[in-house]
This record gives sequence, structure tokens and C-alpha cells, in this order.
Amino acid sequence: YKKAVVLNDQHLPFLDKKANQSVFTFIKDFKPDYIDILGDLIDFWQISKFRKDPTRKDDIQNDIDLGNKYLSELRDLSPQSEITLHFGNHLCRLRKYIWDKAKEIASLRSLDLAWLLDCEKLKIKVIDREEGYVLRSNLVLTHGTIVSQDSAMTARRMLKKFGLSVIHAHTHRLGSVYETNLLGTRGAWENGCLCDLDLIKEWGHEIANWQTGYSVIFFKEGHKFLVQQLPIINGKFLYGDREFGD
Repeated sequence: YKKAVVLNDQHLPFLDKKANQSVFTFIKDFKPDYIDILGDLIDFWQISKFRKDPTRKDDIQNDIDLGNKYLSELRDLSPQSEITLHFGNHLCRLRKYIWDKAKEIASLRSLDLAWLLDCEKLKIKVIDREEGYVLRSNLVLTHGTIVSQDSAMTARRMLKKFGLSVIHAHTHRLGSVYETNLLGTRGAWENGCLCDLDLIKEWGHEIANWQTGYSVIFFKEGHKFLVQQLPIINGKFLYGDREFGD
């Protein structure tokens, strides 16, 4: 079986550093064939539509540098992996902002986020549309554009949308749902997040019904795959009989 690590919603600079360090330690040992980042690596809160704290330093370049550093560290940890970066809605904010405010210079290479993040140099594939996806062993991997209120409800809607098994990001929740009919059994998984849960306050709320976590997937040629969700509690998680995290 081929192995994949699927992670998302780091929302730099609002990364849960403790949780992410545990994941990086796992990746170094696990040596996955694939690493799929399902979107929202950078938050780009500066160009969001939310009301923003005017005292916070407004430095998009610093956040892009953090994204580049994150991807570089990931590549160094797992040089053999095929890494795919989905933009998701937050990374697409930069392009939309340029299109809205300065469409005349939108074609400049220096404004392309994949170029700014050194994706070609780091040999990282890019899915630069919010609705974009990868299909592997009959499993759709995507950021997602739907949000429902409770865990697994979005997963159910994504399963209906694609008609195939799907793992997605976007909701910051962990959850799974299954459906069986005459065509067989399919599943859908919400893949949690790796951001600091206090990020919710930046978005004007007090309590986040979010869960920290990610997934490991085993793939075999044809249609066989296995999704294992790994919730992270206080920066720690279990895989097999080993605990990761300080």
C-alpha cells in the first residue's frame, strides 16, 4: 500500500505549533509517499472581509515567508514524498484581492502565490482553485466549499456532491459518515485543522466548535483505501502503540 498524510487549515501565522510539531515528527518517521495539504496554509487575515484589529501588524510578506518556511521544512522532512498544496479559499484571497483592486498587474509572476511560495523549486504540485480536487484510488481529496454547523454534516453533503468517497478540509472539524447502497459503500471525512483554536476570536466569535487533527490514508491500486483519522489533544496523539508530542 502507498501511504499518505493529509493535513490542512494551518492558517499561518495562527498555527498550533505544538500540534504541528507532533505531526512533523510523525511524518519524519512515517515516510509517506504522499503529503496532501488540503488548503488554507496561510490565513491572509489582512485582506479578509472580517473586522480586523487595527493594532495588529499588517505584514502579508511575513506570512508568505512563514508559508515558504513551512513548505521547505516539510520538503526537508520527507524528500521522497509527492506533495500537493491545495490553495483553498484563504490562499485564493490574494488572487481575488489583486483581481478586485489591481487587475491590470494580475499577470505579474511576482504576484503569483505558487511562485512566492517556491512551489516549483520545492517540487510541490499546486491545486490553485477553491473547488479543485485530486482523485486517488476512488477517493476525492479537496479543500471544500461547503460548511454545515455540526461535525460530519458537511461530510455528508460533500459525499452527495461528489458521489464518491471524499476527504475534505474547510470546516476545521473532525467527522466521518458512511453510505451503502447497491453501488457499494462510500465514506466522507472532515479532516480537522492545525490552527490555534483561538483563531476564532480573529473572526469575531468566542468559542470554536473545531477539532485539531489530521488523517493517514493507505492506498492500493484500484479502488482500495483506508482512512485513519488522528485527533490531536493538547498537542499529542496516538498512532498504534506510540504517543507523539511532548
